[in-house]
Amino acid sequence: MFVLFAFVFVDTLFWLVSPILTSLNISYIQNYKDDKWYGVQLFLLTLLSQFINKTVFNQFLYRMGSFGVNLKNNLNMMVFAKSMNYSTLANKDIS
Repeated sequence: MFVLFAFVFVDTLFWLVSPILTSLNISYIQNYKDDKWYGVQLFLLTLLSQFINKTVFNQFLYRMGSFGVNLKNNLNMMVFAKSMNYSTLANKDIS
């Protein structure tokens, strides 16, 4: 369960960093100087942060989907087991 909270925290962190990096990229483009390496670093940092954000978010969705499927299967098995016990008890009462 801690892993899911870590995924949410990292996803939120990178979601908040993205507009800041976009703003830095825009200000760099508007005030272009001969420092091309700074622009490349900003671009690569923005690209890396978006990649991490999307990867973590998709991993979170996958794990939550797996959790939901497992929960549904467990509930179905509990209802099935209860119905099997109930039918046995009902047959004893009738006959």
